[in-house]
Amino acid sequence: MKKVRHLIIPVLSSLFATALFVGLCKTNVKTVEDPGEDTAIYDTNEIAHLDNPDFVYRNENTYTVNKVILHYYNDDAKTDTRAFYIWNTGIKGVEYSNELPTENRIVTYSSDKTSMTITMDFVNDERFAAFREMDSFMFIIKFKQISPTNQNWTGQSSDTEFRFSDFPPNEAGLVEAWAVHGSGTNITIVDSEAKTRVPGVKTATFTNWKTISCEFTKEAKQVNWTLYAYDETYYKRDIAYRAGFQKYYAIKSGT
Repeated sequence: MKKVRHLIIPVLSSLFATALFVGLCKTNVKTVEDPGEDTAIYDTNEIAHLDNPDFVYRNENTYTVNKVILHYYNDDAKTDTRAFYIWNTGIKGVEYSNELPTENRIVTYSSDKTSMTITMDFVNDERFAAFREMDSFMFIIKFKQISPTNQNWTGQSSDTEFRFSDFPPNEAGLVEAWAVHGSGTNITIVDSEAKTRVPGVKTATFTNWKTISCEFTKEAKQVNWTLYAYDETYYKRDIAYRAGFQKYYAIKSGT
């Protein structure tokens, strides 16, 4: 049985905090010279002009992605029943697992049934060569197809975009990332395995205007939580930007 607890959030005060935050964001922008590789970064002592599309806090690095290793983790221990389904605009979707069809048996599964992994080699594997010319691919997590004529879409996740700019490759062109089950059917992608197995809130949904019902990861005994109010600008930025400015979107926290 899922552990469900309730956090009572005063909506009016949250909305007021959000409005106040938006007002605070209209402050001056300051860039400073960085002696490292980047030539411009944001000043962490000031709130950046988040709604200014011309604001730049770092240089965009050029990169080439040659291989992607994508893991999926879910602590419900049913991952051995799942598969990756991958596609992109102009590229037909294909299911990959350790079963049907034979040529797509390239997914490995952990012995505890909590994770699975696919390796997409854009250079040496013709199945993925077309992705090398793109800047992202789409995928879902689904239960394995029952037969070539029964794709079995029951319980599929939301369409998820894997953007290479969110996970810059190493010098060999390798990108490694971990996908985890998020709220509802959403998938969250993180850059380390450690972030998939920490105590925390697994899902959070509004059950009414004043109550958020939370399901916690199995590792959780007591959790410190923070409620954020993100805007469109936040979601248009890459992960590095989000990490730097996330704290400015916090409107309430507790234990």
